[in-house]
Amino acid sequence: MQLSRQKISNQPLQLLGHLTTEQFFNEYWQKKPLLIRNAIDDFESLISADELAGLSLEDQVQSRIIIEKDADKPWKVIYSPLEENVFAEMPETHWTLLVSDVEKHIPEFTEITDQFRFIPDWRIDDLMISYAPEGGSVGPHIDQYDVFLLQAHGQRRWQIGSKPVEDEDFIEGLEIRVLKEFFADHDWVLNPGDMLYLPPKIAHHGVALNDCLTYSVGFRANSHNELAASYADELLHNNNNQKRYNAIDFQDHPAEITGETIQQLKNILVSSLLTDSAHIEEWFGHFITDQKFELETLPDQEFTGTDEVYQFISTVEFLSRHPAIRFAFIRHGEHSDVFINAKKYTTSTVFAETICDDRHLSTATLLKTVCSDEEKNVLLECLNQGYLYQ
Repeated sequence: MQLSRQKISNQPLQLLGHLTTEQFFNEYWQKKPLLIRNAIDDFESLISADELAGLSLEDQVQSRIIIEKDADKPWKVIYSPLEENVFAEMPETHWTLLVSDVEKHIPEFTEITDQFRFIPDWRIDDLMISYAPEGGSVGPHIDQYDVFLLQAHGQRRWQIGSKPVEDEDFIEGLEIRVLKEFFADHDWVLNPGDMLYLPPKIAHHGVALNDCLTYSVGFRANSHNELAASYADELLHNNNNQKRYNAIDFQDHPAEITGETIQQLKNILVSSLLTDSAHIEEWFGHFITDQKFELETLPDQEFTGTDEVYQFISTVEFLSRHPAIRFAFIRHGEHSDVFINAKKYTTSTVFAETICDDRHLSTATLLKTVCSDEEKNVLLECLNQGYLYQ
């Protein structure tokens, strides 16, 4: 299997059924499902069912098992941490194991997520891998985010709706959100290397026809409430709280809250929220590169200063970025704000592009871009934190 990184371009991509990225975004992205036969040539799963089961037992790994039948209640869910004997107790059919954030625990799986870099890095959430024996399913459901479903092993039958489900109606009393009613417009069987793209709120139901593995590449879709809450927390944290609401209205009825009072409050709240774009940029850089769960990153070795770092880097050919750590930058002409794991650095734009664009960094290229103490400090901190490693 040969996988190559896809940059943003307007070239036809096999991964998208030989559509250009422009065609894909104009015709399908957040609009309608797309079936792509043979999205990746000669595809073989990078993990076996037994290896996935072993990964699901590790302490830091988020996983769950969903049993449709032969459990003590319908659609039973077993959440991580999973016990070692859990798989010996599974029925022969009609259950599913789901393991989230696989690429953050096993770096080789960034080969999969990097295929989707025609979408900005900071939109990619995670790679989830599911295993199911015959009949395994999580029921007809919808997701609130865009997702690519790549068949990795075996066969899965997908029944797909064509229009977004606006009135969500789920079966009551279940631990998972299974639709009460489901109507399919498409009925497709996927083989290894085939892939589905599904926009948000498109109803879908996947059932394993035999032992199968499915890779699910999901994209962040933060609710407006989440964004507003995070930004409000940022404002509260940085507000000196010296200003007070102390307006007085002269009015005939002492107990009345007048329209003028409400307008004054609106003006206060709007002026508090609508800060300059630089403040919004910094908040978003921190927010979007923060880890969604704490994952320990261990450095190869500790460095005491930038001279020692330079000596080390000059002896290796490449450095790799830790797959759980998010790198992003905001361009300001020749300089940029670089955000790494929710911390901001100010560097040259050339350095920012170099350290953020490639998961495996050529040290020769990287050292050519280092011109400031801040850039030297970035390398020192990243190596000491395990964000970059040999």
